[in-house]
Amino acid sequence: MLAVKTGELDKLTGLFDRYHPALYRFFFYHIRQQQMAEDCTQNVFYRVLKYRHSYKPQRSVKAWLYQIARNVLNDELKQQRKHRYDHDSSIPDDRQSSATADGKLKEKERLRLLEEALGQLAPADRDILILSRYQQLRYHEIAEILQLSEAAVKVRVHRAFRQLQSFYSKKGAL
Repeated sequence: MLAVKTGELDKLTGLFDRYHPALYRFFFYHIRQQQMAEDCTQNVFYRVLKYRHSYKPQRSVKAWLYQIARNVLNDELKQQRKHRYDHDSSIPDDRQSSATADGKLKEKERLRLLEEALGQLAPADRDILILSRYQQLRYHEIAEILQLSEAAVKVRVHRAFRQLQSFYSKKGAL
């Protein structure tokens, strides 16, 4: 990132290759639309290029990227509220070849219920679960992104996960 900051823009390719799959998943879990998630991911790297001068070397690149991603997500959600887009809430499923038809239906239903339960969480709780469980960021990285202590992140993840379990079980999934 330091090279990109100093003008070596070809180094951005390495950052893109390393971080774009995780950022795409981050957006997809929030937006649930493939094309929008791809657009948001591209927007993160556009902003990296545009705001590269603001990167501070003492800060983790991953934390800086996720801070940008959260800003992009907030902007996208504001736009969606303005235009009231219809959401496609299906998660891509690449395990189709080995499961039986009944198993596929049950798995699809469990995913749907999980998505509904995630949707019931407060945005801050949903963010922290997605960062910790789906993006597999470490607590200290999440703490840096959210500007919290590591202990506060641990407590919030635990509480959000328990609340998710509660919503999920109320849907009759457990």
